[in-house]
Amino acid sequence: MPASATIQELFPTLVLGLRESEVDVLAELATPLRLRPGDRLFEHGEPAGDLAVVVEGALEVAVPPDVVLGHKARGEWAGDLAFLHPGPANATVRATATTEVLTLPQSALDALAPYPRVVGRLWTALARNLASRLRSCMSQCACAGPTGPEALRGALATLHGIPPVHEPTTWVPSMHPAPVQGEVDVRAARELLVKRLAEVEVFGPLDRKFLTLLARAAVFSAYAQGETIMHEGDDRDRLYLILDGRVDVALPRRLAGCGSSQELQTGEMLGQLSFVDGGPRPSTCTAAEPTLLAAWYPAMIEEFLRLGADGGVAAVHFLHWVTRQIAR
Repeated sequence: MPASATIQELFPTLVLGLRESEVDVLAELATPLRLRPGDRLFEHGEPAGDLAVVVEGALEVAVPPDVVLGHKARGEWAGDLAFLHPGPANATVRATATTEVLTLPQSALDALAPYPRVVGRLWTALARNLASRLRSCMSQCACAGPTGPEALRGALATLHGIPPVHEPTTWVPSMHPAPVQGEVDVRAARELLVKRLAEVEVFGPLDRKFLTLLARAAVFSAYAQGETIMHEGDDRDRLYLILDGRVDVALPRRLAGCGSSQELQTGEMLGQLSFVDGGPRPSTCTAAEPTLLAAWYPAMIEEFLRLGADGGVAAVHFLHWVTRQIAR
């Protein structure tokens, strides 16, 4: 089967809305690879960075000292964490049967630069997959309790994408309006947001006009110390960046025995899981001091990708940023 047909069959939501020529561009950059039983796709500790998807067969994921976490089957990603953060592979991935995979090298991102809608769909698919795995990991930890090797092994397996994760078929933006908290000088907030975005590695190569475009699409809100920004279980889907201040993130109630809350600082992100998958907020966030936030809606990304040109470039880098934050 041609690579383009395989991609359309395995990832219908990834190619949704793309022209056939755009799918062909992605397919031309993918390399088919055939593995025999025992062949290794990735070796723990060795350099990694390619993204792979199982077309036929099965892959086994193991960590030292040869602890098998699980298996990957048709349509599942492998190497997605290293694709986002190139470096040593954190697991060994080997074929347990004759297996066919499609691999996409890091260099493909440069080749795809003229096709922002393709890159945008790719980042979105990876972000949703990672978000789903993180939610599953939290559920497993909650069910297993805070201690014990089986709980840790199950959580680690989930973070490696085991068991299978199915992408949602739709991405529906929240219909709830953003609350207006406090008085905000929008012009000053936009200038500060451009400054904060310029400090992010992903946006480093971009001209200021792209950062300004993202800043103009943001909404701003100010919170007093102790004010709640979001509650666990909320259905809102905005993504926030802390422009100034600190935010306390309380562990979900079901994980209350696993540790204390986390504190986010200026320049950090919150709400990324719900932003990419539309699911409920996994935790309650409260302003630890007077705090200024910038927020974006998922619909903004879709609109930017439709616009193409400058909007497409801004959206692609924005999605790359969000996906890398989820993968951290």
